[in-house]
Amino acid sequence: MSNNVKETFDKAVRLASSPAGGGKWKLSPLQKGQLYACYKQANFGDCPGKRPGITKLLARQKYDCWKYCEGMEKEEAMKKYIEFVENLAPEFYYWTRGSVKATAIACSRSVQISF
Repeated sequence: MSNNVKETFDKAVRLASSPAGGGKWKLSPLQKGQLYACYKQANFGDCPGKRPGITKLLARQKYDCWKYCEGMEKEEAMKKYIEFVENLAPEFYYWTRGSVKATAIACSRSVQISF
């Protein structure tokens, strides 16, 4: 795995989890699921265990999203996560590449990545 990808992924996670970044994004449930799935796949690999029961709706949705990424390499999941964050906050692209000093302004445009 490339150190550059891991480093950029860590920056994307910090931005997405910050109140000034991801806290202002207006994400659909599908987008939240995609971001969650890429994060989990990048950090933990394939989804373990059995699918939660119908009464545990949120856990079941998270499981389904993560399970969808099954077989994806960790580095590929990191790249998908980075792509997702770059689409949500275009200044992140410049910030991580050092060409422009970006601010932590999050945009609220609709984004969806394909798996």
